[in-house]
Amino acid sequence: MAIELPYLPDIIKEVVDAVSIKTEAFTTTPFAVSFKYGLMSQVGKELSKDGIDITEPLFWLIMNYEEARGKNANVYADVTCDVLILIPTQADFSMEERKANTYNKLIPAYSQFIEEICNNINIADYLTDSLIHKRVDRPYWGGGDVNGTNTNNLFKKNVDAIHIMGLKLGIKHKKQNC
Repeated sequence: MAIELPYLPDIIKEVVDAVSIKTEAFTTTPFAVSFKYGLMSQVGKELSKDGIDITEPLFWLIMNYEEARGKNANVYADVTCDVLILIPTQADFSMEERKANTYNKLIPAYSQFIEEICNNINIADYLTDSLIHKRVDRPYWGGGDVNGTNTNNLFKKNVDAIHIMGLKLGIKHKKQNC
């Protein structure tokens, strides 16, 4: 029987599913979130597909991520990864309009994500006290800027985002039934 190894995209999806349950239950301005993973170049391709209409925050685990194994016998791996939280926006929004229309969802989604990482049973708690990472707010990210000029940057659609960079997590071993 093959040993089942932990897979970071599955764990992050569990975390994002827990985030969605919480954000959908907000008493003021409830919203859902969704999850995908892949290469950074795939984000733009996914957002530009015909018929794709993302109206709520999308969590995107950026592949490739690093797994450092063998440092701690009690964990499967120490992982360093990046996660984007994206939401479509208007190119001509001012920063105040972005705060009212997109960051009012991005910031609570980010906060809930950090909380749910700490609550996830697959993530070792020795790193969750500080959850080492950088947070970069990326307004105007994509195909436009505050002046409304439609210049292609990274994506073909205009998005506002929070970029979680260098997130360090300890991933627990999967329990094996022997």
